Amino acid sequence: LKLVESDEYDEKVTPLEPGDRLVLFTDGIVELRNEKGELFGYERLTDVLRREPGGTAQELVDAIVKELNAFCPRRPYKDDATLLVLHRRA
Repeated sequence: LKLVESDEYDEKVTPLEPGDRLVLFTDGIVELRNEKGELFGYERLTDVLRREPGGTAQELVDAIVKELNAFCPRRPYKDDATLLVLHRRA
């Protein structure tokens, strides 16, 4: 998301087909560290997306949040953690 008018970003149009989902997130999601100092990372996030191929956008958000909480049950987020899932229905 563009935060400052002077920021320059590449723009791309990608059509979403029925059933497609778009997952947008800030780095606070993948950079969450557990008690051992391990990053949640892109691979764990990708694993959740592969395990949850169907369902609603809310169900996918819930699955990701559940995985984050299991990975790091007692550590607070040190960074912003924003997650948005869009699901195009048929």
